[in-house]
Amino acid sequence: EGATAVSNQLISGPVYKEEGGHDSTPDDCH
Repeated sequence: EGATAVSNQLISGPVYKEEGGHDSTPDDCH
């Protein structure tokens, strides 16, 4: 489960930034 969470965070970071959802980045991260 730990590895999955890390992979998800790594992908969520760049993906959101590329999509232009900076506002959604903090919400999703927390």
